[in-house]
Amino acid sequence: MLEESYRDLYNYGIDVIFPITKGPISLEQSMKNASTLIEDTAERIMKFIKIFK
Repeated sequence: MLEESYRDLYNYGIDVIFPITKGPISLEQSMKNASTLIEDTAERIMKFIKIFK
C-alpha cells in the first residue's frame, strides 16, 4: 500500500503510478525477482497505453 505522500507526485506532472509488485513482498524477494517484476510491469504499462491509442 502506498503512503499518502504519493499524491504529492501529481504536483510534478506524474499522472499514473504503477507498482512493480502485486502486493507486499520482502526486500529479498523483490531483489531476487527484480527483472521479472519490471518486465511484468512494463507489459502492464504497454497494455494500458494501448487502450488509449
